[in-house]
Amino acid sequence: MAERLDANMEPLARIASRDNGKAIRETRAEIANVIRYFEYFAGMCQNVLGQTMPETGPFFTYTRREPVGVVGAIIPWNSPLVTLAWKVCPALAGGNAIVLKPAEDTPVSALVFASLIEELDLPAGVISVVPGSGAAPARPSSSTPTSTRSHSPAPPRPAGRSQRKPQRPLSS
Repeated sequence: MAERLDANMEPLARIASRDNGKAIRETRAEIANVIRYFEYFAGMCQNVLGQTMPETGPFFTYTRREPVGVVGAIIPWNSPLVTLAWKVCPALAGGNAIVLKPAEDTPVSALVFASLIEELDLPAGVISVVPGSGAAPARPSSSTPTSTRSHSPAPPRPAGRSQRKPQRPLSS
């Protein structure tokens, strides 16, 4: 992936710069970092290290490393390619598939990324990009019973409605 991104760095920088309005100089530097992230995590998945801590007593202790499954990632509008790399690289290095939901204001960078890696020899569905407006595209993946997403204990708020109650004027 890093080689593919490096070979297409300039067109990707121009598209990403137009997508979120950053200066081309800054976008080029960000893409150089994105390439480094992919190279780093490519090396990390070849060197899964760690140790099992010894236990005292009649215990059998072992370390089990296995993928979580499908990781859902919501990408913000600022620095979409950098944030994409922060989410995609560790997910893939851990053996997981990933579903990306780019910000509705800057979906083009993630879609161009997806088109660049489409020709690689990855199994279908390992990286999916689901653009769209608002939370609707992300809702099905975050509300499944097998989701590991942590939910706030607060009750859900209805969308588009003010949560503030009108205050009574102070009497003098």
